[in-house]
Amino acid sequence: MSRHPSAPCFRLLLCGAVAVLTISGCRSNERQAREQDRYFRQDPREVPEARRNRLENEPTAFLRSRAHHPIHWQPWSAELFEHALVEQKPVFALVTTGAYRGTRTLLDRLKEDPTMTRTLNTHYLCSLVDLQAHPEFALYCKLLAREINRPVQFPFMIWLSHEGNPIAWLPLSTGDVASFAEVFANSHGMIKRIWKDDPRYVVTNSRSDNDHRVVRIEKGLSRKTTSKLSHLEARHKAGRALSALYDPTSQSIDGAGGLVPFSLLQFASGLAAEPATPDTLRDRLTDLARGH
Repeated sequence: MSRHPSAPCFRLLLCGAVAVLTISGCRSNERQAREQDRYFRQDPREVPEARRNRLENEPTAFLRSRAHHPIHWQPWSAELFEHALVEQKPVFALVTTGAYRGTRTLLDRLKEDPTMTRTLNTHYLCSLVDLQAHPEFALYCKLLAREINRPVQFPFMIWLSHEGNPIAWLPLSTGDVASFAEVFANSHGMIKRIWKDDPRYVVTNSRSDNDHRVVRIEKGLSRKTTSKLSHLEARHKAGRALSALYDPTSQSIDGAGGLVPFSLLQFASGLAAEPATPDTLRDRLTDLARGH
């Protein structure tokens, strides 16, 4: 059996990867100045619901099974980044699934290590991302791993700004899982230092890097090397590709196997609400979102 996804499935995953990369597009384009004021000039405020584990109602058995884990795992959603903005903290995402051998080992080690648990709960808003619920992250992580010349492996750690842009990331090998306390301490030390020294630089630099990342992906999709797509153009192109896979009769997406990632629906809804989105594309994306 081929290891490569079918063409519709691959297109769906690629649309999903772009959706993840542009998760904050509308927010940063339309309210950028106001958010920067809130982020850098006001004192951080604690969000009570972010101070507890909130996996009890998540869509997969794997996530629900970790609802009593001591880390304050949050659902992967736009709300996660809104809370990160209020608390003025980076997001720590652990991308994996219960099928990977190192997942249980890693989560159990975190559970048994009060120092790491306290560090994660204090310095970050944490999200446990299940590949079964968010399959687009498989390609997203592959793209990130390629940038640091590492093979994609899971579990996969990603630190992100409140805008949803990657700050740092690391795929975890079997050896990394075995020595996770040391691996995490080294990464955390670096993130903590740069965040304390100049959070404005971290946010703006990660935003710039991600904008260039989206352009590179879109250039690869279209095989164009001469024109640079704007952030909005990249979102519209991803939206058109996503809507083309939607079958309104069956209310399903080709190649999704009956599973429509929430982030794709969220992306479709957000793009449909943007004033600059063409009416035809808006109608198709609205139909997609309403169908689920």
